[in-house]
Amino acid sequence: MALAKTGRTDGATRYGAGSDRAADSNKILDAATRGRVLHVCEFINAEIARQRNQLIAVGAACLVGMVLFPIVTRIVDARIAIVIVVGIFGFWFYRARRDLASSYTKIATKRLVAATSKELKYKPVSSLTREQFVSLDLFPAPGKGWRSEHEIGGHAGSATFSLHAVHAPGTERGAVVFHGVIVRLEFPEQFPGHTVVIPDGAVAGSDAKRDMVLLKNPDFERKFSAYSTEYMPARQLFTTELMELIIAATETLGPDIRLAFLRRSLFVAVPDATLLPEVSLLSSPLSPEDATGQMVRLVAFAEGLGKTMGSS
Repeated sequence: MALAKTGRTDGATRYGAGSDRAADSNKILDAATRGRVLHVCEFINAEIARQRNQLIAVGAACLVGMVLFPIVTRIVDARIAIVIVVGIFGFWFYRARRDLASSYTKIATKRLVAATSKELKYKPVSSLTREQFVSLDLFPAPGKGWRSEHEIGGHAGSATFSLHAVHAPGTERGAVVFHGVIVRLEFPEQFPGHTVVIPDGAVAGSDAKRDMVLLKNPDFERKFSAYSTEYMPARQLFTTELMELIIAATETLGPDIRLAFLRRSLFVAVPDATLLPEVSLLSSPLSPEDATGQMVRLVAFAEGLGKTMGSS
């Protein structure tokens, strides 16, 4: 996948190597990829401008109509004119938002992913369930609400990966258990037990009995703590390459990432990450880096994990 200029060696993602870890957003996409994504951004920006200009025209017509209403109808009660104008504008505003959302969801998102790489597959509906999220035991169980949307998938070595945009509210009003992206990698072989990696000093979702895994890597253990139901097999999971990859990811994806090895899957929770940009009638013009920057980083990380775990 020709996603980026930096950090690629022999077709594999050497995620965050050297000074490339702090690469600027304008270095994320190579020239060819950026050109393809730019065409999609132009389509999205044109659609936003079209809907916005149409709404402005409707608003102007409503203001003229409100002035002419008492002259034409001889009704002097201004409240009647205001109610009519607000109703008409509200209808057109709702229609513009609906049409923009439909165009973005059904056309633009699929084009964005395809422009980034032909090897990636996109689905508007995520297959990640609330039950799977809870089984990771990385966070407290979410409340009744659950939203998982957008699924971007691909292959990395012997693994398949998928990225999911997740919002999991808490039980208390306004509380949020997790909001961000869940990366899932599925491997041919099953992992032993249930192993979790959380930021140092943080707590997992429950008090389930797991032993702290001593990894003899001071840099890694300053940032993370690992716990597992299978101590010795878990130690073998954490190769030097894997720990370096996770440490490097904190510089571009944030320090609060969490991992869970469960059955044949490795899950990575990346708080506050976004797969695809949100657009609205008030959105600023979308650039290629804004449109796909985080998605490219997340895909590169997933590829790196797949290749590193597959070679260990």
